[in-house]
Amino acid sequence: MKKIIKISALAALVLTVAACAQKEKTAAAKMSPAQECMAKTDAVRGGVFKNECIGLAFQSKTDFLYTPPAGPTQVFDMAVPKDNYSIRVMVFNNPMRDIKTPDAQKAFLAQAKKNFADRNPNLQVTKAEIISLGNAPAVYIAASGKGRIERHYFFNNKGQWTQLSLNSTDKNFSTQIKPAQDALLKTVTLS
Repeated sequence: MKKIIKISALAALVLTVAACAQKEKTAAAKMSPAQECMAKTDAVRGGVFKNECIGLAFQSKTDFLYTPPAGPTQVFDMAVPKDNYSIRVMVFNNPMRDIKTPDAQKAFLAQAKKNFADRNPNLQVTKAEIISLGNAPAVYIAASGKGRIERHYFFNNKGQWTQLSLNSTDKNFSTQIKPAQDALLKTVTLS
């Protein structure tokens, strides 16, 4: 009888472990390519962000706060409380291959500006241009309104479309926040 109970307990344990493994496989199978890419983020600690899948790394002079997501995500949000701004890194889908040619840059800039304005009716686009970010072409959109200032950078690296956003209030922007954000942008590397 004891042997049957031991075998049944062992069988129950094996079935439980197998069920958990199957749940993890099912959850992993449900992840989108963007979520899979963000799941490969190697470092989010102190003031460092690094993700080899999108080839993006940057470092803040001050630590940022970060809470790991509860499940699969294509967005990482971080706060830099000492410098009063937040950072968002998002992988997104886009049918365009890249923005390496002037025609592709012009088309993506127009599309990004329109999409941004449609999704953010309370913000006014103050600047929209093609820049170089980490030696790659990027679309830069700056916007402000209702006490907010947002700076968005869209680029394609390693075949992944990525948006890097720096957001803050307009209080002390030019004296405190913008210099801290500019220092972070100087550390951006795309591998």
